[in-house]
Order: sequence, then C-alpha cells, then structure tokens
Amino acid sequence: MSGWILVVEDDLDGRELLAELLADMGYEVVACATAAEAEAALSQRAKPCVALTDLSLQDSPGSELVARMRARPGFEYVPAIFVTGVEPSLLEEIRDPVLRKPVDVDRLLELVAQHCTSTTD
Repeated sequence: MSGWILVVEDDLDGRELLAELLADMGYEVVACATAAEAEAALSQRAKPCVALTDLSLQDSPGSELVARMRARPGFEYVPAIFVTGVEPSLLEEIRDPVLRKPVDVDRLLELVAQHCTSTTD
C-alpha cells in the first residue's frame, strides 16, 4: 500500500497546495500540470498508490487521463480521486470519488490514506 501519489492539476497554486499538503503528511508526490506530463511520469515509474486529478485539464479531461492510465498493463486498478469546480452531482458517470473545490482537506486525506502509506506511518 506504499508508493507515490500522482497529482495532476493545471492551476499552479492548486497543484502546489495539493503537493505540499500531501508531502507534509509524509507522502511521496509527483505533481504534473498536464495530462501529457502525467503520462510521461507514469511511463517512468511504477504505478502510483492513487491518482489525484482535476476533471478539467487544459490538454485532456481528467477522466480520460485516468482511463488511459488504467489501460496500461499493471495499472488497471489504480484508484483515482477527482477534484472539480463543477457540482459533483452533475457527474453521475464518474465512479471514483469526486471532491468539489475548494477541497475538503480532511476528506482528501481520508481518501488518500485508504490507498497509500505515508513515510511517517
């Protein structure tokens, strides 16, 4: 259950905040601004313990990024957590957890802890 967390957020402040929060909690984080950067990171590393991505990225919907990630051999069951500014009830087709911005930090950390072990555990 250890591993690293993939954070994909095209907003610089949001990306840095999420990455810093998770790193401060003892998680290894790889933060990317685009789906293309995330896919490059996925190609260079073992699978993440969880992927945390915005649903609306500049170069690809986050849901499509997760679908492509899960199409990789060995990555089929990587959990995902989506963040969005859109009302989550409007996203009924998304089966993974969806957190509305501004993100409830306690809920985010609870979801991450279900899949990852921090280096301080």
